[in-house]
Amino acid sequence: GDAHPVQCNDRSPAGYYYRLSSQPTRKWVIYLDGGEYCYDEASCEARFQSPSQTMSSRNWTQERTGEQNDGILSNDPERNPYLYDANMVYMSYCSSDLWSGNQTNSSGRFVFMGARIIRAVIADLIQRRGLLDSKYIVLAGNSAGGVGVMLHIDNIHQQMRNAGLPSDSKLVMHGLVASAFYVYHDECETSPQVAEKCVPRERVREIEVGHR
Repeated sequence: GDAHPVQCNDRSPAGYYYRLSSQPTRKWVIYLDGGEYCYDEASCEARFQSPSQTMSSRNWTQERTGEQNDGILSNDPERNPYLYDANMVYMSYCSSDLWSGNQTNSSGRFVFMGARIIRAVIADLIQRRGLLDSKYIVLAGNSAGGVGVMLHIDNIHQQMRNAGLPSDSKLVMHGLVASAFYVYHDECETSPQVAEKCVPRERVREIEVGHR
């Protein structure tokens, strides 16, 4: 049959996990998973060969259980007092592109569809899970997922408007970003002699000095 419209790096189908609240609610948590990224053929091949399985859905489990549903995704009011009763959505990260890829086709070894995956998941939540009826959405993410939050929170709101969210809707959408500050320093990769410059606090200090 036809290829899945949104795919992980290895062309396995992308997807998401969800858990609807046990009580009717118009509150949602949508969580973008993290896991760094790759940026060229060598880094992507190394990532693919690593045991982290961040480029494929082939070994995803049918359900997320136990500690996988902790923190902001917990339905325990003691561990998650403000959001325990929300509908929970977990977008697994398998695109290695900081959720930014918009590739439609490629003859290369890998494809990068992070942005398309987000749009497809939101479309499915609108069509099949009642997302347009929401009154409060927390879009959260860590690391690469945090970058995805910054890139897409406005796009998601506009996608919902395009799908029929009333212009006078009282929907409140908050972005929650964790550990999404990437410090780039080419010499960190090429010159062990300057390894001390790669310590995050030193790089941040250089940035602060440079912007005074």
